Parts: sequence; structure tokens; C-alpha cells
Amino acid sequence: MGLSNEERMSGIYFNVHHLTLLGYHITDDSPVDKKLKHELECLWPDVLNHQSNTAHYLLGSSSSHIVTDEVYTPWGIAISNSLQNLASYKKQDNDINMDLLDYFDKYLSIHSLLSCESQHIFSIYTLTENLTYYLRRYDDDFLKEFSILNDRISTIQGICFNIFTHNDEFTRAYLTNRIMHTILFESQYDILNEWCQSTCIHHRIKASIKKEIVSSEELLQAHHHIVSLKNELTDARKNAYRMDCILTIIAMVGYHSYNDQLLKMIGDTLPPQVIIEIQKEFNTYKLEMDTDEISDIGKGELFYENHFDMYII
Repeated sequence: MGLSNEERMSGIYFNVHHLTLLGYHITDDSPVDKKLKHELECLWPDVLNHQSNTAHYLLGSSSSHIVTDEVYTPWGIAISNSLQNLASYKKQDNDINMDLLDYFDKYLSIHSLLSCESQHIFSIYTLTENLTYYLRRYDDDFLKEFSILNDRISTIQGICFNIFTHNDEFTRAYLTNRIMHTILFESQYDILNEWCQSTCIHHRIKASIKKEIVSSEELLQAHHHIVSLKNELTDARKNAYRMDCILTIIAMVGYHSYNDQLLKMIGDTLPPQVIIEIQKEFNTYKLEMDTDEISDIGKGELFYENHFDMYII
């Protein structure tokens, strides 16, 4: 579906607005910070300075006229957007699925796993991507008209690239997010998700990652094990894989005491034959893995061998 110039202009205005607000939180502590702050301060002039005052001379202020979609001014776009939001307002459903997704985003999104300063940088980069969607959607006169803004966006993204490259906090957040997303959303709303939420595992993992209890190298190993080597031949194999992954992560962040609680919950919920099938697939899955690659990552397999049978009736 195409975008009209009105929609593109509205998108540009609101993304520039949010970027400018984020710029207020950037300090002048380093040359990079100072440069980024300056570039963000130049966004509004890049958007508004190209506009001619001919319309104002002929028709007067846009703030004194009826607002339409064709009014490319801060007043017109702000009011038009507000009217559209009011007209389309709909109360969100608070169903269980949305709650689980919100819970994951609150604690284990890339943004939530970063420090406050790094969150600002990540948000700035995300908003510049939104800006390019509206500005560069078509190679047309609209894009040429905003060539200065276009160059400014590239400069800001280049500064962000420099920050991402020299701060592995962003890499750690990415790896943790992908690891947990793979574990929890292979099968989206099930007992494993419910258990993680009821025991606040999301929060505990977030706190451990921020304190750097787990090294970047360990996270990379876990990511390779969990994401790159996953096997989904059968449902039982998938469940065995996911259980091993969560036990691996729990071991990495030092919460071994939750092991028995998790297995008891499984034993109380799943039929014995299903547990036996999962255990069988788990053992097969482990035999197919390269043990040298995962020997230092976690001890989930030992947990299964020692404790799984006690929950089989």
C-alpha cells in the first residue's frame, strides 16, 4: 500500500518531534555525545526551513483556518493527527496473550535490557529508521525537497553505528533478547511461559544481564547453542529443546533453586506418557549435539537425568 505525501509528512513530523525530545537527554560529556546532540537539534530547522511563506502571505496563519490533511504545518499536522486518533479510539483487550507479550517486552526487549543512556541511543536509531521509511519511500521530488534532512539522518545513523561498535552492551542485549525469544515463543502461550512469568524469571534474567553476571562470551555460546542448533523434528523434541534452553539460562544466571519447581509444574500438568516422550526426545537430542560446544554453557542435561523420573507417575 502506498503512502501519500500527507502521510509521509505526518510521519516525519512526529518522528522528528520524538527525536528532538530524546536529544534533551543527551549530555555533552564526550565529542560523540556533543555531535549527536547538535545533529538532533538541527532536525526541526531541516524540516521547516524549506517552507515558503507565500501561503501565509495570501491566506494568513494556518492556525486560523480549518484543518485539513493538506496543511503541512506543525499546527495542521498536530491537530489532524489528534482528530484521527480520537475518531479511531478503541479500548484494547486485556487478554492473556497481550499480557504475556507485554511482560516480555517490559523485561526482555532489547530496549529494556539497556542502561538508561543506551536506551536513548537505541531509541534515536529506531526513530531514524522510521524517518527513512517516510522520507525515502519513493525516489521523487518529495525526497529531493528534503535532501538536507536526508543527509542529517545518515549522519545521525553513522554516529549511532560508532556507539554500537564500541559498546558491547548493545550486543549483550541483542543476544539475551534473541535467546529468550527463541525459548519462549517457539510455542507462544504455554506452561513454560506461564511459569517464567509467575516466578519473575524475566526480571531476574534482566537484572543478571545488566550486572554482567554472565559474560559476553557466555552469551554468545548460549546463543549459538539455543538459536543456531535448534531442532524441531517433533513437538516432543521441540519441548525437550526448549526445556533444556531455559534450564541452561537459569544455570547461567545462578538460579538453580528454580529447577525442581519447574519440573514439578510440568509433572503436575502433563500426562506421564507425554513426559516420558519428552525425556526420550531430550536424550536423543543431546546425543546429536556436539558436547564440546555446550559443555561450559549449562548443566540442563544433568538436571533432566537426575530429577525427571521423580515426576513420572
